[in-house]
Amino acid sequence: MSIDILKTQLKNKDIKSLYLFYGPEDYLKKYYLKSIEKIVLLNDAAGLNRIVAEDKVDIPALIRNCETYPVFSSKKLIVVKNSGFFKSGSGDGEKTDTGKLAVYLKNVPQYVCLVFYENDVDRRVKLYNAIKENGLVVEFPYQKPYDLAKWVVNITRANKKEISMETASMFVDRIGYEMTELFNELNKLISYTEEKPTIELEDVREVCSASVKSRIFDLTDAIVEKDVTSSIKYLNDMINLKEPIPLIMYMIARQFRQMLQVKILSEEGADIKKIASSLKVTPYIAGKIQMRAKGFSLRQINQALKDIFEYDTAIKTGKMKDRTAVDLLVAKLASH
Repeated sequence: MSIDILKTQLKNKDIKSLYLFYGPEDYLKKYYLKSIEKIVLLNDAAGLNRIVAEDKVDIPALIRNCETYPVFSSKKLIVVKNSGFFKSGSGDGEKTDTGKLAVYLKNVPQYVCLVFYENDVDRRVKLYNAIKENGLVVEFPYQKPYDLAKWVVNITRANKKEISMETASMFVDRIGYEMTELFNELNKLISYTEEKPTIELEDVREVCSASVKSRIFDLTDAIVEKDVTSSIKYLNDMINLKEPIPLIMYMIARQFRQMLQVKILSEEGADIKKIASSLKVTPYIAGKIQMRAKGFSLRQINQALKDIFEYDTAIKTGKMKDRTAVDLLVAKLASH
């Protein structure tokens, strides 16, 4: 996996010339970009060899920056953020600036570390393939709830407190799956408990208000109840509160995948402990998923997953606007 290759490069301080970081999980993107910075800019306290270009990036100027030697250092870091170069229809013909950049990326100078930092990419564009062939592409998706719960446990212990996996799972379930928000809320929780050695479920309920991300469960419940009006209302609430549509799509898909697993396991006679173990969640979370799964047949869940895939593909290929796609998807799921 590319993330493992990146970890090895960082461990060996063997930073290459070309990277593409993309995906919705900003915490990890920032963490690994910072790790690269520490190595590349080790002897550059003044930041003379750090260049950041964002949004409307001028490609000829970017290439000129790559061609300019570092100042009193063996390497320089250039970060290109949210450029829009990797979107479908961005114009990457050979005679366009993006087409010329794709050609240039085949021979990035060794004294340059060029990092493209994006949210979404279309894997069909030439720039993506140029980086894949000549550098390292690393995707940063939202992490699995079980892994996030383990991460919460480890951070809590690093702060000389304890938290059970069940409490950590409930915390993740309540706050959501963005690591930055989880980290901030966990710090509040650690401060609130002060001298208490262990963080309990009651502490989470007291301190951590259900975030906007927890509204996904209200949305799922409304879909289970075949309540189209409430489903659209909850969806609109999340969008009005600036919830990223890719995250909404991801969480809806995750809910239905888990319901499918629970449905199959339940029909095989598995008890709640076995279900929890198979899904790598606590019995508390497994019970909530099991209740939702009762509102669907296996056929309906499989059809829902097919629908989610089709709308997600329509967004990623530029055939449909993300807002239109998620509206139609939620209405369709609630009508099954």
